[in-house]
Amino acid sequence: MAPRAATARAVPAPGSHGDTGRAAESLDLLDELADELEGYYPLHVARGALLDRLGRPTDAATAYARAAELATTESARRFLRGRATPLA
Repeated sequence: MAPRAATARAVPAPGSHGDTGRAAESLDLLDELADELEGYYPLHVARGALLDRLGRPTDAATAYARAAELATTESARRFLRGRATPLA
């Protein structure tokens, strides 16, 4: 499977699980892809969302900030900076 497709498949839909177990598993999968996809901002968006679900707001803010640095449009950068700010 292509790494970008694996990124999409690794992230559970919001509300699709009752505990953090699936989010932790998904984060592990994304972390396995991190070196290969460092410059792919959706990876960092997904990591931020999962870290937030896992109650790790500082780490989530860092992931969202990295995604904002890599985002290709100004609107995406603004949105991602907005996601990072309240978590920091």
